[in-house]
Amino acid sequence: MKKLTRNKKLLWAILGTSFLGSIGNYVEATDYTTRQIGSLVFADGDTVAVTTANSNIYSAIQGGVQVTGNGKIKVDYTFTGSQQTYGVQLNNGAGSNFGTGTIINATSTAPTGFATYGINLQGNGTSLTADQLAITVNSQGHAYGFFTGNNDSVNLGNKSHITAISTGSSAVGMYQTPGSSLIADQLTLDVTGVTSNTYGITTNAGNTQIDLGSDSTINVTGGAGSNSIIGIIFHSSGDQLTANKLTINANGLASPNSHIRGLELVSGSVVDLGTDSKIDIKSNVAAASQTEITGIYAESNAKFTADHLAIKVSGTAYNSMGVFVYGTNSSIKLGTGSSIALNGAGTGIVMYNPVN
Repeated sequence: MKKLTRNKKLLWAILGTSFLGSIGNYVEATDYTTRQIGSLVFADGDTVAVTTANSNIYSAIQGGVQVTGNGKIKVDYTFTGSQQTYGVQLNNGAGSNFGTGTIINATSTAPTGFATYGINLQGNGTSLTADQLAITVNSQGHAYGFFTGNNDSVNLGNKSHITAISTGSSAVGMYQTPGSSLIADQLTLDVTGVTSNTYGITTNAGNTQIDLGSDSTINVTGGAGSNSIIGIIFHSSGDQLTANKLTINANGLASPNSHIRGLELVSGSVVDLGTDSKIDIKSNVAAASQTEITGIYAESNAKFTADHLAIKVSGTAYNSMGVFVYGTNSSIKLGTGSSIALNGAGTGIVMYNPVN
């Protein structure tokens, strides 16, 4: 279905139909109501709105995407059934450009054993560029805002915003797999989960490169059934993160014997938060629950550096710590002007070497 973009409506009012006829399709936009597959070219203002139930239409878009003129499109995908679902799947092994201001909404009522993805890159060197991209995922099962496959690259430009909400399970803002890369500036991640794990950014199997530029913000909130609530968690050696003026807010209730952390670094991870970054951890769990709340958790051989870093930990948890180093040979450098504030009982820095 053809529709008038805002620009065309304005020209229509000013110039009349004769002039518009001469510019043809230049400002026309289309509403698509069926799944779009292949190497796709969309015009500024196009929409893809797909609603389906218990079918093999598990994504609104599959293939590769180019938005002409660096414009924007809107994708709405609603699924009712029981299977993995994706707003957008990019599996062409090539580059996609989502322009400036594209909106992607993915909603699914699939139960807790299934996941919903806003954008899913499926490896083989697939890449995506966008600016001011807005992704919102609402799921009864697992919610993933963005999933990046092996060796894929993502550049989210400036002021992109990803929201991942699960009403019955875990939630992740950005999931990075081996060899993948992420570049973004002023990125905002809002992630809310109920059970299992709630992560702003998580990696898998190492060698991930993440550059969050300046003034990015990660907000993670977990429910009473959460096992872990973590702003950024690295799982493997070789993962690297750089950022400046990064803000991480992690809060929630969490289940007994769980943890709430701003950053979690494993052996071999390298993090540089530049200057003026902030990590704020909050929890109202009872001390008897034995939940741990920590600004930075680092295992053996991890490397971390920052200047003017402000860590604040608030709560009555069993273990409250600004920095917790577990193991040996880690390098944690809190440079000039850094501070650790504990609101409640706790310890600023803990160095623990487990006995073998």
